[in-house]
Amino acid sequence: MKYIISMSGGKDSTACAIWALNNLNKDDLEFIFLDTKWEHELVYEYLDYLEKTLDIKIKRIESEGMVALAKRKRMMPNRVYRFCTENLKIKPFNEYIYKNYIEKNIDFIVIQGIRREESQARENTQVFSETKETYNRKSFIVKNLYPIVDWGGIKCLNI
Repeated sequence: MKYIISMSGGKDSTACAIWALNNLNKDDLEFIFLDTKWEHELVYEYLDYLEKTLDIKIKRIESEGMVALAKRKRMMPNRVYRFCTENLKIKPFNEYIYKNYIEKNIDFIVIQGIRREESQARENTQVFSETKETYNRKSFIVKNLYPIVDWGGIKCLNI
């Protein structure tokens, strides 16, 4: 079994990376960053820092980038037209998963730093779930693990 840890450069994905390193076989871990080419330079510096500090390699998966996407769509994404996550993260991720895991028949679980406390949409998130994804009109199942789903701010600190 392989574990794909989705790295955003934020605290939750960092916590998941540390959790995975402490609880799983390091040889079974793959750390990935979905690059929208729209991140602050400090995010890239932090990813470099994590690689050195945690002794890991974070694979950067590039998309067409926010500027190219906005030009192609002839608009910037907004509250009504939310096309950036789909095009800059989900589609490149599904392509990567399909070509590197599904086609090669490698079992995997995706680890993400999602917490229930973040939003109403996530308040019922379970620790483990399966989602149906597609790439090139081919459907496949992705197993998802959210090891910090129960972590909250003050509640987590027992204050």
